Amino acid sequence: MNLVNDIERMLDDVDNYTQSLNASLCFIHIFIWDKENNRVYSDVKYFIGKAYQPNDITPDITLLLPNRRGLIVECKRSISRNEDSSRDEWQKIIDQLKKYDDTLTGWDTSGGNVDQQELILLINQKYSKIFVDYLNNKKQTFNKISKNFCVVRYSRDMGRNEAIVFTIEDGEFDDFRELTMDKIKYHITVSLMFLISSKLKKIFFLDEFPPSIYTMSILWDYVFSSMITEEEWRNAKEESDRVRIIEIIVTKKQLRDFITENFCDRNARHSVKESWIEEALDNFIKIKLAKRNRAHGEYTIKYRKNITSESESDNKTEVFARLLCEKNIQLQMDEFLSDE
Repeated sequence: MNLVNDIERMLDDVDNYTQSLNASLCFIHIFIWDKENNRVYSDVKYFIGKAYQPNDITPDITLLLPNRRGLIVECKRSISRNEDSSRDEWQKIIDQLKKYDDTLTGWDTSGGNVDQQELILLINQKYSKIFVDYLNNKKQTFNKISKNFCVVRYSRDMGRNEAIVFTIEDGEFDDFRELTMDKIKYHITVSLMFLISSKLKKIFFLDEFPPSIYTMSILWDYVFSSMITEEEWRNAKEESDRVRIIEIIVTKKQLRDFITENFCDRNARHSVKESWIEEALDNFIKIKLAKRNRAHGEYTIKYRKNITSESESDNKTEVFARLLCEKNIQLQMDEFLSDE
């Protein structure tokens, strides 16, 4: 039981998720933003977690470009170590990509299909080179339907304005307007500030299970706080430590619908799962910030602006990670002592 290491692992998972989210949104921005006219292109559509046939597959991102051209983008925030010779964990990624290298229907076109389909793997730079070597060693291709297959690596630039840097690791895709292969082979940098202009900044979730403390922080900072009026806050009761508490009654469906409406791609309205919300609520219960009313399927949130102290960090993920790890250690200690 190492509290510091456990907390660091949880925060690293959140960092990987947010990097993946920002990389996905910045990649979308490249295709939808008209630099010359400072606006979103009217003839480009994007979808996050949209379902396609066959088999209701849901690529992370699809982009519908003019002339019935479709891009299928899968983003990998991390990949497991492939050190066990008896289990090829990376084969799962290949199998997933093969499902996308098919004639997909469900595009927002007449007939639901496209005339040209291209497949792109967006992958963190920590894994891009070794994964490309793995694909080449297996002589793996994805050209059953896809005109092109391309591996694009992404990395974070923590300069004055945080940005995502994209570079082609292997393969290619066709040029699109000012986005040429020559440019992205060198690198393309997209500042996160640009996501405000393209209205992508408000998207907080991909079609991928997020770390629970990430969901908890979004609920606490953006959802629960919006459910309280100024008058309710003024009249809130104080606990013994003079911290104001407001009890908020919520349901899983209510929270899911709120997040879907306000913090997700509206073109893929079922990307957020109730199970994600349920896990976050269960963790609030563990750290005594919520309680459950099983009879009505409701949860009572014990909301306060600052959870542990007035001087705590604004980063709620750190607070939740510490509280959950401390609770888990206490439970383990209790179990150990009870066995003595």
